[in-house]
Amino acid sequence: MNLEKINNSSLAKISFYKKPLNNFIKTLEFYNIVFARDGVYLVLKNKWGVTVEKLENIKYKNDNIDSLGFDSAIFPSLKKPKLEMFEQILEMFKYVCGKTKWELCINVYYNTETKKFELDIPNQKISSARAKYEYNKEFEFNDKYIRYLQIHSHNTMSARFSNIDDGDEKLNLCYFGVVGKITPTSKFYNVDMDFRIWNGIKFVRVDLETVFNIDHIPSKLSDQVISKLDKIIINSKEAETPINKTIKTLEGLTDYDFLNTIFQS
Repeated sequence: MNLEKINNSSLAKISFYKKPLNNFIKTLEFYNIVFARDGVYLVLKNKWGVTVEKLENIKYKNDNIDSLGFDSAIFPSLKKPKLEMFEQILEMFKYVCGKTKWELCINVYYNTETKKFELDIPNQKISSARAKYEYNKEFEFNDKYIRYLQIHSHNTMSARFSNIDDGDEKLNLCYFGVVGKITPTSKFYNVDMDFRIWNGIKFVRVDLETVFNIDHIPSKLSDQVISKLDKIIINSKEAETPINKTIKTLEGLTDYDFLNTIFQS
């Protein structure tokens, strides 16, 4: 029996890795067992992207196959939504938390036609323990949309994924998030949050910057600010009085040198 017949009768596609990676990924199905030079890998693929995880319990080596060059990786096929979208989600969580202290679930989809992300609030029964929701068919079962992120709130509790979350979030390849310790003044930079993705073997933690585009937040000082700070430093140095200069000169002197300098002044 050849490999093609095996794959046609199996839920998992078996492949032997061959460079380049981009071309190889195009040949994959959703669930793949990939043999490479230094091991066997589980690879998941859908419109969202690709995850790769080495099967550590299987020892395999074959010098006739190309090497992947890594043991674990995540390759999203979608660009990241702007941070403003997370801020909008947080405001929804804050509103519900302020009213009820209950959870809320939000889905983020990518529209392949408009090339934009869209928020969806699914129909749901919410409580302090769980949000039981129904997927919006317009989004979830429409080929035009790709689910990018599913995120829910934990109101005033910490942002920890529950055992229920573990079961629910092994069913699809996308990011999952939870936001907790919500207060009326919560912002993206101080709220408790956690993000992850299921790669077929384990949950892999990712950070806010991996899920949302926060490039618009200045991480470096602008040239204008640096120029102003330099002027303050220069002007401060020029404004030093003789007594200030004398004090700096006396720093580190011995008692003898100190007295000698004072009498010579």
